Amino acid sequence: MVEATAEGDPTNTNTPHEILEQPLGSVRHVRIVTIGAGASGLNMIRTLRNSLTNYSHTVYEKNPKIGGTWYENRYPGCKCDIPAHNYQYSWEPNPGWSSFFGSAEEIEAYFCRVCEEEGLGREIRTGHRVVEARWNEKGIWELKVEDLSSGKVFEDYCHFLLDASGILK
Repeated sequence: MVEATAEGDPTNTNTPHEILEQPLGSVRHVRIVTIGAGASGLNMIRTLRNSLTNYSHTVYEKNPKIGGTWYENRYPGCKCDIPAHNYQYSWEPNPGWSSFFGSAEEIEAYFCRVCEEEGLGREIRTGHRVVEARWNEKGIWELKVEDLSSGKVFEDYCHFLLDASGILK
């Protein structure tokens, strides 16, 4: 997790604003946090990897596994209501769907397979829930995150906070 000293802590509002002497448009390091490791959260990891440099990214997922709604919905006969071939990443097609409408288990397995094959899990912290997010006057998100296995709450920060938690928050 991110830990900083008081003088190096971007969330510390007791220090004066510093003007950087560098050209406009200079690349700076950014920290990104995504909430949720379902379909959108996984896609965000890959999109950032393919689009950005000089960044760090953490995905906090409250469940013990990735998969979002397809991990959480366990009732008998649970299926997606759109054709399975439309419910997949364009960059990782799955020609082996067992039926026209994919089951929750099959969709969850697809996301787990993609996560494993693409190495997306390196950025995901399962069993972690963002319990508070505050925007400060320096343009930084100050986060409080609960480690659900220990119950401990720690602080984190980011420049960009992305909500991929879906409707089953």
